Amino acid sequence: MRKEMPEIEGAEEVVFCTCCGDPLNPDENLVKDEVPYPYDEGYGMCKGCGGDDKSEDVRWRMGYAATCFFDARIAKIEEQLCDDHKERWDALSYLRKCDFIMKMIEKGAMI
Repeated sequence: MRKEMPEIEGAEEVVFCTCCGDPLNPDENLVKDEVPYPYDEGYGMCKGCGGDDKSEDVRWRMGYAATCFFDARIAKIEEQLCDDHKERWDALSYLRKCDFIMKMIEKGAMI
């Protein structure tokens, strides 16, 4: 749920993360230069939600929004696996699981 937009001095320059609602200055907005602009006026995306490509941790590189997307699908896959396949699945890295999910989405087998 989005946070209420607080009154901020110089608010004409501030945008709010469309995911978490935190205020961002223009330099912190990950999508500031995208054309067409993907969000409503006054909104953008912070590094915590959109990912930090300089991070060593894969989940921080992907960002909160992407990890939520993949975590939900990983859980659904795990519900359907038998014990033998679950053991093989658990041995995969997080990135490999995400890659598998993207391939399933591209094939139309998962949304």
